[in-house]
Amino acid sequence: MKLLPFLKVWFITYIFFFVIDMFTHIIILGPIFASQLAGITKSTAETNMPVIMSQTIIISMATVFLVWKTKNKTQSISQTAAIGAVIGLLIYGIHEMTSYASIPNWPLQITWLHTVMGVVQMAIVAVVAKMVIERFGPRNDS
Repeated sequence: MKLLPFLKVWFITYIFFFVIDMFTHIIILGPIFASQLAGITKSTAETNMPVIMSQTIIISMATVFLVWKTKNKTQSISQTAAIGAVIGLLIYGIHEMTSYASIPNWPLQITWLHTVMGVVQMAIVAVVAKMVIERFGPRNDS
């Protein structure tokens, strides 16, 4: 895997992931989080955007890396989506279970909802990563 093509593919995928992540958290989950997490976590105004951006950087790099490394083995969109779903389950599941276990009064509903949304979101991001790799990645790199 060559660094420059990887970074190009990652950056395009990262932009898509950041937009879908913000949409998911602000539009879809925002009202639910606001009502369920009031008094438990910081308000939206206090959200630490550099931390959120660094999380999306790390998650998108891992996703692009795994999709890139399995691209010759996973020819179908559904197989790629499955890889993304597993990534989502691992990342969001661990994050949410840690929150549920360590933050007093963390709602179980949020734990399950955010994990499911993470699974769906990462399945979509993996498919986008596959399409970006096919369009911008080198043809003979594995």
